[in-house]
Amino acid sequence: MGRKLLIIVAWLVPAVFFIAALSLFLIIKTDGLRNAAEHYASRYLDRDITMESLTLRWGNPLTLSINGLRLANADWGTEPDMARFDGLEASLDPWPLLHGRVFIHHITLTNPQLFLERNVDGIGNWHFRKKTREGESPDPFHELAKDRAHFPTVLDGHITGGLFRMKTSGGALLRFEVKNLLLAAADPALPVTLAIDGAYNGVPARLNVLGESYDVLHKPAHPYAVDLTVTTKSDALRFKGTMTDPLDADGAIGELAINAKVLNEVFPMFGVNLKINMPAELNGHLTRAGDKWALDTFRGSIAGNALTGKIELNEGSRAEPDAIKTTLKFESLNLKKIIDGLTKGGASKSSDIGRLSLQPDAKPGVTLDARLTAKDLFYESIRIGDVDFALVSKPSEISINPLSFTLAGGHAHITATLDGRGKAPHLSARLSLEDAEIARAIRLTESREALSGKFAAHAMLDMTGATLLPALKNSRGGAVVIMNEGEISRSLLEKASMDLRALFRKGKGTAPITCALGIYNMKNGTGDLLPLRLRTGDIILNGAGWIDFINQQVDVTVRSKPSTTSPLALDWPLRFMGPFGKIGLLPAPGSNTGILDQPLTMLMPKNLPPYLQDIAGRSACFN
Repeated sequence: MGRKLLIIVAWLVPAVFFIAALSLFLIIKTDGLRNAAEHYASRYLDRDITMESLTLRWGNPLTLSINGLRLANADWGTEPDMARFDGLEASLDPWPLLHGRVFIHHITLTNPQLFLERNVDGIGNWHFRKKTREGESPDPFHELAKDRAHFPTVLDGHITGGLFRMKTSGGALLRFEVKNLLLAAADPALPVTLAIDGAYNGVPARLNVLGESYDVLHKPAHPYAVDLTVTTKSDALRFKGTMTDPLDADGAIGELAINAKVLNEVFPMFGVNLKINMPAELNGHLTRAGDKWALDTFRGSIAGNALTGKIELNEGSRAEPDAIKTTLKFESLNLKKIIDGLTKGGASKSSDIGRLSLQPDAKPGVTLDARLTAKDLFYESIRIGDVDFALVSKPSEISINPLSFTLAGGHAHITATLDGRGKAPHLSARLSLEDAEIARAIRLTESREALSGKFAAHAMLDMTGATLLPALKNSRGGAVVIMNEGEISRSLLEKASMDLRALFRKGKGTAPITCALGIYNMKNGTGDLLPLRLRTGDIILNGAGWIDFINQQVDVTVRSKPSTTSPLALDWPLRFMGPFGKIGLLPAPGSNTGILDQPLTMLMPKNLPPYLQDIAGRSACFN
């Protein structure tokens, strides 16, 4: 989309100036008659051209005045006019016209209107080819736009007011409003300056370009040096380098710098409707060859997080999405700053998370292949390391493979695929965490109880539905947590068994953990947490219950096995229940908890996915 801004600006000058020069050239051949000028110009372009008035004053230079010019759109166009303006005043040399060159001393254009669009075959309304006996006629605008040698020389150009629009192949409308435009060069051998005050897609902006001379511009083999800046209220973009085709920003080689205090003001300029309220700075080497753009080895920051990386953009052909491939590397990434920027910008707000759409865009404007790495990532008290995140977004499909990181000393690995090519979107996700230290994991939840040792956790989820809630109602999944060694404080064991001695003292020391196992088996958004078992050398704790993700409720009972505890232990069941975020704990004497003491082989869910059954079978609790 960024290229469109340069294209529209590039079309602005040659399009209107060419109309004026062409009209003048025809007037000379037809004795200055307006009707004849309209007639020949219309035949030449195979489009109707009308003028309210035309005045020519002979001399050197010639002076030309045109009021109310209108250039008809293509016969397939969605609007009647492709271009029009209220008034034009110009003075130019007559003799270069005989050699197909335009040399303008001064030109003022009032309220120009330009509308660009493509038809179903991808042909732009700015192409003016027509069939003749000899074949197809040349397209003067197309030839002019790609021919640096015949680009008009304009020493003093002014535009006041105006609106330039481009309808993309996807139907979006890019708008470039002009308040004032100044194009100046003291001499064809001296630098050219262009300054535009206006707004792009509703964002007030100013464009300034300092280029080499017209003499250099008219030498196609010579790369043309430019210093281009785009500034908004709080943001700035600068490119300094060369282009082989400055009218189309092709062959660009140079340095690009972006300094955005608020990205909210940057994305609308490129036709992207994203609300991200955070600052960003990028500095890198930009190249472009045809449809391929590359920002290599850039450095910068996003929301205060320093990063390095590279971005490649391949512009899609008509009706095809652009393709972005990027690699971002962070030393330290504060995720809270990113999330706060998304929330304040409105990107992540939702009144009902159950209505969150799971349907990937079937016709996205951009496909993405992104890789993010961070040595250290943290969100408030949660900290993970060695993050490696790969995301691929294609039409109707999004995949994450992998998302890996270190957590609590262990290695986590997540893969996920969201496939929207069927009747309803299907989400499939897998998670594994190996060799994590339980004590460090507990610190993430701010628990103060003593528990140590390594554990493993595995989970899987498959669900189908257009939005999150219907997908949960059509889901299948589960999770297994196992621990085969470790230690637990005796104080915690006494509290769990409701040992009366805990009222008068605090149990000292720790007890070795022989095994711990927890299995959650979910179907259609709700499922059983069974079995739950922790075994030490002295005490066995058993538990069971359910977790309902549809209604966001939990009900789990844990009880110590009486035959393994002290005679002073009450062994009352403890019941954890309530809505997510407000789970309460209360003793539940008299509860029927006989199922808790059954052998694990009888409690293993028969319909647990085989992958998770194999993981659960690694638990020493089965021995």
